[in-house]
Amino acid sequence: MKKLIFVFVFCSFAALKSNAQELHPFSLGLGAHFGKVFNDPFKSVLGGDVFLEKGIAKNLDVTLGTGFKHFFERDHLNGFPAYGSPFNVIPVRAGLRYYVIQGLFVGAEAGAGFGFEEWKTKFAWSAALGYTISHRLDVQLKYEDFGHGKLTRQLALGVAYKIRLAKK
Repeated sequence: MKKLIFVFVFCSFAALKSNAQELHPFSLGLGAHFGKVFNDPFKSVLGGDVFLEKGIAKNLDVTLGTGFKHFFERDHLNGFPAYGSPFNVIPVRAGLRYYVIQGLFVGAEAGAGFGFEEWKTKFAWSAALGYTISHRLDVQLKYEDFGHGKLTRQLALGVAYKIRLAKK
């Protein structure tokens, strides 16, 4: 949690000092990613996202998004009797993206991860390092935590296509 607060504070102060880039227009993003979970009972994650992004200050954008993530289990959750089903979650998060230089960004998001069946809704957050190619295509490396301890933390590689909804 301290890391997330640090990222938000850093982005806010950095945006006040920066003037190298114009405000980004309102955009709709569609993305997919593949992640690696480092602890049992899960091994990998496949997910899709839909998000809105809008520049609010020079080099600083705000995001709002949702999606669906499926965690693939290693061996049908053997040894984890408290969980009878795989982890599926719908994250709903708001966040910030700070563009360090043209195209390169760091981001952080926070919100809720709505789990299915016996998986409860928990606080969800993520931190990302990414690059925007020609204002349309994002590639990013993202660390996500869905609040179920080590079970649902992942490192993911993602790609998103952004559609401008307003002119500059």
